[in-house]
Amino acid sequence: MGYSYIEKLQVTYAADSAEIGKREVAALLKVSGEFECKKLCMITWDYEEELKVKDYTIMCIPLWKWLIRKQRF
Repeated sequence: MGYSYIEKLQVTYAADSAEIGKREVAALLKVSGEFECKKLCMITWDYEEELKVKDYTIMCIPLWKWLIRKQRF
């Protein structure tokens, strides 16, 4: 039985773009390549942005907003 990977998550305490390190981005890109997933999400403390890295888009979303969103896995 195969699994369907819809979204990959990375969690960081970042409050702005300067605090998002290369390590967080690199981890998401690595796992997306291994599991063929294009939907990447970084849960942050209080930072919201759409990052474009290589051919990927990483959605940065504050934890509170991620917790109350209607769309789930």
